[in-house]
Formats: sequence, structure tokens, C-alpha cells
Amino acid sequence: MPETGRTAQIELNRGTAIVSYHPRKWGKVEKDKEGIVSLDRVVGAGFAAIIAKGIGIPSNVAVDDILEELQKKHSDLKVMSREMCTVHGQEVCCLKYGFRVNDLDMIVYAYCHGGLAGTLQVRKYCTVAAFGECEVDFTELLNSLQVRPVAHRGLARMRQGMGFAAKVTMLAAPVLGIALFRFWKIALLITAEIAAGLFVFACGYDVVKYKLR
Repeated sequence: MPETGRTAQIELNRGTAIVSYHPRKWGKVEKDKEGIVSLDRVVGAGFAAIIAKGIGIPSNVAVDDILEELQKKHSDLKVMSREMCTVHGQEVCCLKYGFRVNDLDMIVYAYCHGGLAGTLQVRKYCTVAAFGECEVDFTELLNSLQVRPVAHRGLARMRQGMGFAAKVTMLAAPVLGIALFRFWKIALLITAEIAAGLFVFACGYDVVKYKLR
């Protein structure tokens, strides 16, 4: 994570995107086993989580998925605002939502971008009572998100589709494996053809449905 002047940079998805931050405001960067980067705000309340996934889906689709998952954990979740905006030439979804946890009213301020650089989330958390003191630092960190232009768009689009296809094929692997185990003499070729068909279908589905830019 190279430093530039008074700021440091967090590289995401092999350098296709970066988030810049002030170490004196956000302290030490930590990364868990799932690859989620976290930062604690050292000048007061609040913390940040940065999530980067190699497979990209459009920003609005990603946000729909995020909210659906969160509502399973927090039935009282309330979306305060949701709008598209442009940050450093790239479209992102700006989202604010709140929920209650451990008798505290929490607010989350987040940017989400989906495209050929992958799916990126920059989330900031604090209590509702502390949001006023955190908002400036939160906005500064969110606005530091930069998604770099993709040099070879066709290859990047193909790589995205292949990643999606590989996941679909893996989900089908147990069924294919059972067929291969029980009828291996006949099923070997058929299983290979089915796996190849699933891969091609999923790859095409990903490109046609999402039309990543």
C-alpha cells in the first residue's frame, strides 16, 4: 500500500481501483481472511470496510443484492437515500441506510461500483448520534475511490464472463460428479459436454445480461 504525500493508497482487484486515506485519521489498515479491508477512525467514532470482488455486476444490481442480504440480518433496515453519482469519471451508487444493533441506532454511508474493474464497496459505519462528527471524514474517504480505465475492454469482459461461468459450473459439479461416479463409462463424455455447455451458457448469460462497461 504505497504512500503518496500525507495520504496512503489501498489497491483493489490487482490495482484496477484504489482508495486513498489519511493514516492519521484512519490508523492502521487491517485485512481479514475473506479479503475485507477495515479501517478504524482514530480521531473519533466510526470505522470503514472496503470490499472488492473480482466478478463485476452493475452498481444498481450489486446494491439490490447487498440490501437483500442485509435485510435478512436486520429486519428493521431502512434505506435513507440511494442515488447514482459520478466520482472521478466513474458512476457509483451512493447509499445511506440504518438499522439497530445492540440497542444502538447505526447508520451506514456507502459507495458501490460495479463494472469491468469488479464489484467495489466502500462502507462507513457509526452511530446515528456520531454521524454529524463523522460525515466530513466519511465523505472524503468515499470520494477518494478511483476506478482506473480498463486497457483491453474485450479481454476484461471475457474474463468477467469466465469468472461467472466458473462459479456456475462449480455449483453443478456435485451433480455431474455423481453421474460420472455411477455411470462412468457412458457418462464421461456426456459429463464433459454438459460442463462445457454450462460454462458457455453462463459466460454468454453474464455478458448479455449485465453488459458491463
